[in-house]
Amino acid sequence: MMEAGRYYVGDLCYVLHEVWDEVCDLTFDKEGRMLDGEHYLKDGRKFALYSTKYGDGTYHDTQGRR
Repeated sequence: MMEAGRYYVGDLCYVLHEVWDEVCDLTFDKEGRMLDGEHYLKDGRKFALYSTKYGDGTYHDTQGRR
């Protein structure tokens, strides 16, 4: 479980583009399946990645916001 704090919620490719190859190495297994969960970059930054039910798209919160 991630502790309370400020987080970016969205596609990580837009904020971790400089280390995207490392992100992919950490989050995909040899068969190409995504490994959901919390991960650490070599520089110590922690990130969490969870797949969505329908892939890319727009999702709404409990108050109807996109």
